[in-house]
Amino acid sequence: MWLFSRQGFELHKALAITTLWRRGLKRPIQQILRSAVPAILLIAIAAICYMSLAHLFGFYNDDWYLMYSGTSQGVQKFHDIFAIDRPFRGYFVGWMFNLFGVNPWLYSLGAFVMRCISALGFFWILRMVWPGEKQATFAAALLFVVYPGFLDQPNAIDYQSHQWSFALAILSIGCTLQMARSQKYWAKILWMILSIATQITYLALMEYYIGLEGLRLLLLAFLYLKQNPAEPKKWVRKTILGLLPNILVLVGFMYWRTQIFQAERLDINTMFSNVEESPILRLAWMAVYMFKDMLNAIIYSWTEPVYHYAFAARLKLLLLAFGFALVAGCLAWFALSFYKNGTSNADHSTDAKKTSREMIVIGLLAVLIALVPIHLGNRQIIFDSYSRFSLPASGGAVLVLVGTWLALGKTRITKWIIVILVSLATLSHIGNALSYAENWKIVRDFWWQVSWRVPQLKEGTVLMADYAGRGIPEDYGVWGPANLIYYPKLDPKNPTDLKVTAATLNIPDVDAAISQTTRMTDRRSIYSESNFNNLLVLSMPSESSCVHALDGENLELSDSSRSEIIAVAPYSKINQIELTGDEITPPTSIFGDEPAPGWCYYFQKADLARQSGDWQEVVRLGNFVMENDLRPYDVIEWMPFIEGFAYAMQEEQVHHLSTIIRDNLFYRYQACKLVETDSRQMAEQFPEGHQLLLQELCQP
Repeated sequence: MWLFSRQGFELHKALAITTLWRRGLKRPIQQILRSAVPAILLIAIAAICYMSLAHLFGFYNDDWYLMYSGTSQGVQKFHDIFAIDRPFRGYFVGWMFNLFGVNPWLYSLGAFVMRCISALGFFWILRMVWPGEKQATFAAALLFVVYPGFLDQPNAIDYQSHQWSFALAILSIGCTLQMARSQKYWAKILWMILSIATQITYLALMEYYIGLEGLRLLLLAFLYLKQNPAEPKKWVRKTILGLLPNILVLVGFMYWRTQIFQAERLDINTMFSNVEESPILRLAWMAVYMFKDMLNAIIYSWTEPVYHYAFAARLKLLLLAFGFALVAGCLAWFALSFYKNGTSNADHSTDAKKTSREMIVIGLLAVLIALVPIHLGNRQIIFDSYSRFSLPASGGAVLVLVGTWLALGKTRITKWIIVILVSLATLSHIGNALSYAENWKIVRDFWWQVSWRVPQLKEGTVLMADYAGRGIPEDYGVWGPANLIYYPKLDPKNPTDLKVTAATLNIPDVDAAISQTTRMTDRRSIYSESNFNNLLVLSMPSESSCVHALDGENLELSDSSRSEIIAVAPYSKINQIELTGDEITPPTSIFGDEPAPGWCYYFQKADLARQSGDWQEVVRLGNFVMENDLRPYDVIEWMPFIEGFAYAMQEEQVHHLSTIIRDNLFYRYQACKLVETDSRQMAEQFPEGHQLLLQELCQP
């Protein structure tokens, strides 16, 4: 009777489930786990590299004119912006702006997803070409997803198009190979359509990725060669027929690009005419630079960025980067452990050597072809400025590395080579991310300080700025944030004209500032008229300094100021700052929450009060900072308070602070000249205070 009891029934049920598990379900579930877990670990490693610090990223370089155009004029403006070189990109950027708005983290997430898709697509491709090399192909996918030569990942807004184009190119190649492997006619048609659609889209987004067609050619030709090793004619015929749809797309695209579409920024005819002018010399130099960039893409991408970015960080941040690298390395080791090649050691050793040669040859040729369009455009891989040009070559570079890795044979240390490379790449990406985060913090703090100091900017103001020596390569790195704060909505009658313009600190712009010229600029359908008679210089001399709104008639330059700032400072017009009107607050959706008040907040308010002639407010703020023991890093920032205390005849405070100024000869000279010149005619209003300043700042 026990067999028919509830306990007996439960026991039989458990035994039946166990038997079913052993007979049928265990192996499929194990296979699913073996396939899914490494992919999940690959995504986790990518997340460590690209998303662990993404919440600290903001806006960089070209992001500024894109975000300003989108917020002030709507997504339609993107069509005008990209009409001159990549018209399809205007639709894409508009779609992304509608989707993500002005949230940098969402753009980082989108870039991360596309990076993972491209890596999984690359793994898919390699598994089709080398199905017996499970561990090697997964190692290639690992190195591909963390490839450290491409350092623009944190600049996710502007480089969203690059990420999508690259992922679509990889998927297009995968679809072509899958078409070649398919047996059914309908499947071949489907994969061909997908291959063509993704190819057209990626070329429309980023035309110089056309070099990836070399990887398609090499892998498809090699796949057909493996299928027909003894029939060269059949191999060639199949390769041509397999590539024919993609060749037709390329011919159509090149015809449209060279004969129909008139690109203002990229003239393909000019690219080839440069070669025709002096073919031997041009091709010789191209060969030299090509060899250099092949080394950059394959070897130096794993060493130079980690040295330049990771080891340049402060000790605390360096330890953080090492922590992330350690975790990524452990995950890589664990993921590689899931893959074991099914052949015997002897057979696999022979196959591995053959696969090694194949990967190295295909990889080298793929890198070479990928770099040709870049070099025809007179560009090279430079990691701190043009790292994006390494991305098309990354697939071939990884194949060369993994092919070399296979040639070393199966030993105890070979797996650790991949782990070390993944760890080095993670160090590079974390160090690079920390650099981007620090740059954004400086820019964000800069504009919050400007908002404290500048209630409003007059229309027509020309700004020249220095972000703590970080460099501003284009003028929109200044006028973008300035207009987002002070003139977020354009005049409907003149929707393309900027209210506030800017200039960089390069030599032509410095010359224009000194000569006080007027200049018209058309930057991607955004027009600006820069009259340098309306110049205002905003300088943040160092990361620890405050922003200094410079008055050309009363110079208070930091001894950390760049030489270009010193050159243009005498031409800075402080009256470009309007003192009336409500205080403007930067949009928190872009610039984040307002920083907590510190020294720089009170300095900016005191400097503003000094410009307004409100010396009582200067004294009040001065007493507050003294009582709360707030001190500047850059002691020239004591000057508003020294003046305020002098005019209030607080002699003890004046003497104490003047002693600090006199310790620096450069500051002493400026302070004395400021008092002696007396351009604000303070001697008439405060004769005793003015005499006190002369005594403290000018007498030995």
